[in-house]
Amino acid sequence: MRVLFTTWAWPSHLYAMVPLAWACRAGGHDVLVASQPELTETILRTGLPAAPVGRDVDAVATFRDIALPGDIAPPGDIAPPGDIAPPGDIAPPGDIAPPGDVAPPPPGRRRSGEPGGTLGGGANGGPGGTPAGGPGGTPAGGPGGGGPRVLGLLTALADAMVDDLVELGRRWRADLVVFEPTAFAGPLAAAVLGVPAVRHLYGTDLMSVVGRFLPAALDPLRERLGLRAVDPFGVATVDPCPAGLQVPVGSRRLPMRYVPHNGPGTLPPELPRPSGRPRVCVTWGTTMSRVDPGLFLAGQVARAIGDLEVDVVVAVTPGQRELLGPLPPRAHVVESAPLHLLLPSCDLVVAHGGAGTLLTALAHGLPQLLLPRLPDHVRHAGRLAEAGAGVVLPASASSPETIRDGLSELLAVPGYRTAAERLRREMHGQPSPEEVGRELERVATGAAVRS
Repeated sequence: MRVLFTTWAWPSHLYAMVPLAWACRAGGHDVLVASQPELTETILRTGLPAAPVGRDVDAVATFRDIALPGDIAPPGDIAPPGDIAPPGDIAPPGDIAPPGDVAPPPPGRRRSGEPGGTLGGGANGGPGGTPAGGPGGTPAGGPGGGGPRVLGLLTALADAMVDDLVELGRRWRADLVVFEPTAFAGPLAAAVLGVPAVRHLYGTDLMSVVGRFLPAALDPLRERLGLRAVDPFGVATVDPCPAGLQVPVGSRRLPMRYVPHNGPGTLPPELPRPSGRPRVCVTWGTTMSRVDPGLFLAGQVARAIGDLEVDVVVAVTPGQRELLGPLPPRAHVVESAPLHLLLPSCDLVVAHGGAGTLLTALAHGLPQLLLPRLPDHVRHAGRLAEAGAGVVLPASASSPETIRDGLSELLAVPGYRTAAERLRREMHGQPSPEEVGRELERVATGAAVRS
């Protein structure tokens, strides 16, 4: 079997697919990873063969526009009120899925002893979890919000990649295309090639919200390619989320055990001997510092919790270290360590809500305090809060005081760890990438029937 994996040039979307790609390779199948030229070196560092297709597109500029609609927060400040695009802005008015189709926004902060709440208002920016802009999920910003801009970006990325991807698939004789859910070039190319397409989620299914708008968004490309129809959900969806985080998906779900891949790195140096205090890992991934250094809040968070009875480990890339600023005495900085090698010695995680960080923390049963900024981070974080395994702080309500309050709540309420452990068990009970790879063989040969 020849499996063509594809993503646009965003490393975290690639990393989510690496364990399954390697499982296919170890199972004796041919694997090729296609993306824009910008991602070629990152693909090669995973040990998988790369095929550059299409042209690069400046996605960072769109994300910066969404995350910073107004003035950027002054250096060193936690973002002031209003300095975040409303999370409801991921979709135009009325584009919140009907009841039962996707979990509702997380509730407001719960009574002491009840995990799964938010501090400083709901995770969607309004008190008690009311979506910003009013009830029913209508965005405050109307149709010009983050959702339309993101959908426009994603169709532009597909347009930049699809012709070369089709040519590559023909030349390489692909039997199956595996694509991450925002890489629409994947299902389009598969439809032209006449082979099955399988989605591979990297977190909760964001397309469950905007799915009904995708056919219209993809119509110009579909018509240009001479297709009668294209299914952006594929014949099946590989889902690495534990059952407690899953939302309905648009095709047959293939649950898969999450196996962390955070890119190359070395075993972290031995941390200071345990002091008896809880050890908190603060990490801000790679996306936010790439979008804008002012959105990288790891240093501010470390300072905010520095006077609590905790030890702090700050995980950064070499380029992020200079963004930290002065740190409290009990903070220890670790560079370039794969997160899954660092977290076994930690008790809690404070982060930005990115899917890779969130799922890696859950793989170790760790509760989380999340400060999401981008729309997809808001949705991933909201699902974690709904599952009772974390506390979410909207950017507009984030301050040193609310950060300390959120962390104190996680430490004081055992239910958060209980919920995180439950999700860890669910995650480890799902089929391995090797088992899912065998299911892909059935999909490629037509033995698997869509349900």
